[in-house]
Amino acid sequence: MIEKLKKNHFFYAAAFLLAVMPVDFLVAPAIVVLVISWSFHSSIQQKTNHFRQNPLKVLLLSLPFLVYLAGMLNSENQSFGWMDIEIKFSMVLFPLILGTARAFTVQEKRQLLRYFIYSMTICGLISAAYGFNKYGSIPTYTRFNLLLHPGYMAMYANFALIAILNQFNQTKGLHKTFLTIAFVLLSATVCLTLSKLGLIFWGILILFVVIYNVFIVKSKFLVMVAIAILATLMIFSAYKFLPQLSQRFYWANQALEGENKVDISTTESTQVRILIWGESWDLLKENLWFGTGTGDIKDELLLKYEKAGMTGALEKRLNVHNQFLQVLTALGLIGFSFFMIGFLYPLFLALRSKQYLYLFFMILIATNFFVESMLEKQDGVVFYAFLNSFLFFSSKSGKENRLNS
Repeated sequence: MIEKLKKNHFFYAAAFLLAVMPVDFLVAPAIVVLVISWSFHSSIQQKTNHFRQNPLKVLLLSLPFLVYLAGMLNSENQSFGWMDIEIKFSMVLFPLILGTARAFTVQEKRQLLRYFIYSMTICGLISAAYGFNKYGSIPTYTRFNLLLHPGYMAMYANFALIAILNQFNQTKGLHKTFLTIAFVLLSATVCLTLSKLGLIFWGILILFVVIYNVFIVKSKFLVMVAIAILATLMIFSAYKFLPQLSQRFYWANQALEGENKVDISTTESTQVRILIWGESWDLLKENLWFGTGTGDIKDELLLKYEKAGMTGALEKRLNVHNQFLQVLTALGLIGFSFFMIGFLYPLFLALRSKQYLYLFFMILIATNFFVESMLEKQDGVVFYAFLNSFLFFSSKSGKENRLNS
């Protein structure tokens, strides 16, 4: 056992980080463990050799962080700026660690993803049990946020579902049973978050899997029908027993259609996003090429909210709630261009090499970037930075790349 631990400690350190990723207060210690393990994982010469094989790739994955670092040159509020840089440091740390370490094998990659899948399943159960015990009813949305904000919980759960679909048909026996149970429980987790985007992504994912298997692969028709029926029942049950869900979609529809004037004091998620996006766009036009700077964007946004009378957004000190627009506003068109090179390169690579697990992960990230400033919080940065680097540098095989072969 000791010898196995010595030989595979880097694998176990990565497993530990994936397992505790949904538990906020354990993430920082897990990163420290990973860094220590990496430092003993191989010699400096071996790390240097690995880096020489991947210098451009490490640089490209680190580019979003480097652009934010450059934005400090255009910042007056250095205190906030360096605090923001600290939050985003994972975006350069993980590419460096995983780009200079031995790549995980296909089998190790599957095992590591299972740690994340089972951890997310357990976290969903714990959050549901805690909320039910505290409130005496089915916990949803803000009552389901023991470990993560509902939006992030839905995103994590959706990736776990993608990982299940990716390896389901390469799994046998008890593990396959566990994955089936996890699939149902994680689907329920997405429903309980009441995350509008989370539910939409989950529904599209289920629909894609059914269509892919029935009309393209033409296999296991009855299983796909069962999944479609299960998904329909879960959605119907959510609308029937979780009235908040229909209310959230109702207000979102009202805001998007613009039938009613949006209250500038609102904090309702979709409506306040529309207000914030408008103010952010105006701020961008005032700082088109270089942005406000990494450290000054929060101050500039709050001034905009105050002038516009947006008391709800001002009181909660809300960010842009759109990562692409956040980067544009903070770093301008020049910084945004470099940021997008670092973001789009992995997406292009996943599409070109038909790495469907990686491709769906990047699509999940991109869709969440449109409604959340994910890289402004540790929950978003660590999830994106580690899994992006992990999937990028892990071993690949044609068989594994199929979503549900």
